[in-house]
This record gives sequence, C-alpha cells and structure tokens, in this order.
Amino acid sequence: MKPQTPATGIMLTNDLDRAKSFIVTCKCGGKDHMVDMWIEIEGDEYTRDVQVSFYVESELSVWDWGFKRLKVLWSLLTSGTYKQSHEMILDKQSAINLANTITNVVAELEKRKK
Repeated sequence: MKPQTPATGIMLTNDLDRAKSFIVTCKCGGKDHMVDMWIEIEGDEYTRDVQVSFYVESELSVWDWGFKRLKVLWSLLTSGTYKQSHEMILDKQSAINLANTITNVVAELEKRKK
C-alpha cells in the first residue's frame, strides 16, 4: 500500500510557521476516539528537535458512580495524578498515511526553518 493524498483518516487543521496540526480519526468514526496531533519543530539552527504531541479529550461521565469515581478522586487527592489510556483503531491505509504525514511534515517544517 502507498500513502494517499489527501490522506484518509487525517485532516489538516492548522498550518503555522513552525508547526502543523491535524485531527486523526478512529476507524470506528466515533467522535470520542479522535485525536488532535501537533507536529512542531523547536530549537535553533544548532538544535533541531521535533515534537509530536497527541491531545485526547477525556471525560469522566457524571453517570459513572461508585467505585470508579472514588478511585479517581483518591488518586488525585493522594498523588495528584490520574492515569488514563486511549485507544484508536487505524486501518492499514490510515496507519500508512499517518506515518507518511509525520515524515513529510517534519521535512517540510525543517525546510521552512532554514
């Protein structure tokens, strides 16, 4: 399989000087499974670091009563953190498109930086 243009499952949302952002969708099409992805070039001419960030909007439903809510509350009170995981299913074509998008955007942002 080859990368697609435009890429299935990936939508450009911002194109800035040193960064681009995308929405990556899950195969299921569920809005809760979408991920915001930012690809940024940082540093100066001597240090060129690439930062890829994935932002997930999570929620703890008001209807999740009982032990789950107490466990989250206890974790926040005692350690100040709460760990979650997020799953997103990509079909083979979308996974290839995602990898190609990251590769191409890093190369493009590197050229802009010079």
